[in-house]
Amino acid sequence: MEKKTTDPTFWGRINQQQYQFVHESSPEYSFFQDVFEHALSLYEQENVEDALHLSKTATLDFQTSADLLNLLALCYFKLGDFAEAASLFGQILHNSPTSIAAHNNLAVALQGNGEFEASFDVYMAGLALRAPQETPLSDEEGRQRALLLQTAADLRYEGAVAAAAAAAEEEG
Repeated sequence: MEKKTTDPTFWGRINQQQYQFVHESSPEYSFFQDVFEHALSLYEQENVEDALHLSKTATLDFQTSADLLNLLALCYFKLGDFAEAASLFGQILHNSPTSIAAHNNLAVALQGNGEFEASFDVYMAGLALRAPQETPLSDEEGRQRALLLQTAADLRYEGAVAAAAAAAEEEG
């Protein structure tokens, strides 16, 4: 059975102050931004392996930023290393616990890794972030919640199908 996953979204530039070790006033900041922009360009051109290499090099030289950590996770995801992507998305969620997109990205990576129950729990936690009686959702937040709801509903079914297939394989 082929795993069906939704691509995570590039949500960098969110809560960046929690990651920023290269301060804007430092001379390295401009170089860091250039490296990040080049890695992002490589990723967008589907040159994922080079984007991964450049991102990993940048994290060694500059530690990390929210943008760079997210790009690194996306590279691992695109290359099919869902466990590493989930680990990095988990770090992002830890530092940005109120980000719906961070919940979505981690859940998608967990789903790709076959961790359906954990993925479902992360999706549901993302949905619980904002109660309906609070301030109205922006269009982007509404889109993210709709994606979470749709995927959460599919996850239980997908997990059940995978479990049934595994049980049938053991019996056969």
